[in-house]
Amino acid sequence: MITEQEAAEEGFSPHQDVRTAGIVRTVLGGGTGTARRVNEGIRSLAAKQRPEREGRVDIAVELILRPVRTAKNDALPYVRPRRAVLQRAYRLPEIKELPADALLEGALAVADHWRSCGTPR
Repeated sequence: MITEQEAAEEGFSPHQDVRTAGIVRTVLGGGTGTARRVNEGIRSLAAKQRPEREGRVDIAVELILRPVRTAKNDALPYVRPRRAVLQRAYRLPEIKELPADALLEGALAVADHWRSCGTPR
């Protein structure tokens, strides 16, 4: 993983959750062209020839959880319910229709909540 200092030197936020929110916004709300590029990446790494939005949601959720998984040493009892909640939330039809800026706002709200609960960035 990139350090906070390395991220700042490259012009990114030093906070993992903020960088993740930007990636989630791109993966889930980046438009048709971005969805095609993400699908190409999924096809190159997995056996899926026709990736769907659910696959992109799964990737986004894993990116959201990555700092938490790292801090908790992949503790499944801790990570599994959070993964399920995030997957259900991002699969809601109402979320699918949101513009990218609203997705970023929601992802940042989740990050703020985790930060206030003492979960490491």
